[in-house]
Amino acid sequence: MPPLLIAISGPSSTGKTTLTRHLQAIFSPPPPPRLHQDDFFRTDLEIPIASESGLQDWDCPAAIDWDRFVHALRELKRTGRMIDGANSFEDLVQFDKDSGGVGEGVLEGCRGRVARELGEGDARGLALVEGFLMFVEDRVMEVLDVKIFLRGRQEIVRRRREGRSGYTTIEGLLSLFALPSKEAFC
Repeated sequence: MPPLLIAISGPSSTGKTTLTRHLQAIFSPPPPPRLHQDDFFRTDLEIPIASESGLQDWDCPAAIDWDRFVHALRELKRTGRMIDGANSFEDLVQFDKDSGGVGEGVLEGCRGRVARELGEGDARGLALVEGFLMFVEDRVMEVLDVKIFLRGRQEIVRRRREGRSGYTTIEGLLSLFALPSKEAFC
């Protein structure tokens, strides 16, 4: 039976990743697979340039490799597993469950309720998909089963986004792994 694809979308810094990680913790073990749309950006050289600013526009639909993303979604729906190469770098980042404002006690209570309501092991029929532009592409909408859109107050979202230390693109991340030694950083 194909998994139920639960999509969480919304503007940058509304808490999509945090919510998705909490859901993974609640519907564990094992955690349901999670597909992260940020892993489907085009290469640095393919990102469109915004006419107003002259800068790369990472927030436009043309910045996403939709063919690859839709393929990954369809395979996740068909098999319940991630395609090769779709494992997220986001999954390598350590997640502090308390950072999202939800303590372990709350998560444990949710896990207990899920176990009572659904029974043990039923979470294997779920897959989580997150991204900020998913709902603009019809091919994506056709594959998704549950669509959740997070909203946030502009001042809070802006403060969160400005508080980030920056983003590392796939090329930047790969170049870090390719360095011959730590002296290359000096």
